[in-house]
Amino acid sequence: MTPRVVRSRDEFVQLIRDRRDELQLTMETLDAVTGLADGLCSKLLAPNPTKGMGAISLKALLGALALGIAEVRIIEDPAQAKRMAPRWTKRKRPDFTKRGQLSFGTLLEGTSASQSGDSNGDDHEQGPDTGEDRRRVASEAAGES
Repeated sequence: MTPRVVRSRDEFVQLIRDRRDELQLTMETLDAVTGLADGLCSKLLAPNPTKGMGAISLKALLGALALGIAEVRIIEDPAQAKRMAPRWTKRKRPDFTKRGQLSFGTLLEGTSASQSGDSNGDDHEQGPDTGEDRRRVASEAAGES
């Protein structure tokens, strides 16, 4: 089988169908070899699939057909980016999902500053930085002593 570029789910399913045809396997044989429920491969590989391919069925199909995913490169489509750019709204607050960027104390300091109307928060004490300090602040916030 020659390597090929797959850009959509439909192209991916077609690649699996082509491999099944290349090996001259029936859907029943594919069901048996994958260990999936009888008839599931037909539903997954139909021109209009009635079932969606999840992690388990994908792994089973790739293994049964001796296929592997060798390389995945995610690239930006410039034409699509140009069409979508007007719809992208930038976040107003910092992205706190990246670990290690801000300490818990910095978060509390920022919260205190915004609640008091102070723009820079300089007159607020440093927030808790240790696990013990965090537990104490959480207990106080919950009304526990």
